[in-house]
Amino acid sequence: MSYYEIQPLPAHIYREALEHNITGIRLNFEGGSDEGNLEIDLESDIDLPPIIYEELDDKIQSWADEVYEFSGAGEGIPYGFKVFYNFTTNKVILTEWQYEYAELDQQKIDLSLDKNEH
Repeated sequence: MSYYEIQPLPAHIYREALEHNITGIRLNFEGGSDEGNLEIDLESDIDLPPIIYEELDDKIQSWADEVYEFSGAGEGIPYGFKVFYNFTTNKVILTEWQYEYAELDQQKIDLSLDKNEH
């Protein structure tokens, strides 16, 4: 069960995205050290003019800030979630992620002392 819920995409953002041949919108939320960040990826089979990307990015950012509560608060361990609105399949995928501490290898040797005082 996910802590986050997928929020419906506003129809005006969907229509505008389709007008510009965008095939998907990916929201990448990342945090972990008391600061939440959102990066937006617009997927398209064609190169978008920067102004189109910037205008749509601003609209999506404003909407996402309102509907997705993500503070990024944490103890320094990176975590977050991604939401992918796929217009080709008409599906939305939410994926949560986090980095975890893991000990991969341990080395044990006899204690040796350097007899040269520095």
